Amino acid sequence: MQPHQRRAREIQEEIGTVLWESWDPIGTRAFGGPDDEYNGYVGGVYRLLANQVEDEVLAQHLMDLEVGIVGRSILPGLSDRVARVVQRLRDIDVSLS
Repeated sequence: MQPHQRRAREIQEEIGTVLWESWDPIGTRAFGGPDDEYNGYVGGVYRLLANQVEDEVLAQHLMDLEVGIVGRSILPGLSDRVARVVQRLRDIDVSLS
């Protein structure tokens, strides 16, 4: 595996960890669910981070996903919680070098 590929995999794992530990819109973590539950969303989040989109764009992406997953249009406290997740995601260095 090439160094850039290895680094990309590390970044994706970090994003997956944040989604699992901090986002977890369906609460599977609390019930011992699989820690790869949200891996299908990592790629989209990674692209947004790599493209340095504004926090609002990243937050809206997560909220849209969450609303789609949970199946409700309004979730109490969603934007505050997502803002904290966005901050954790911003702490990830997404550079490949």
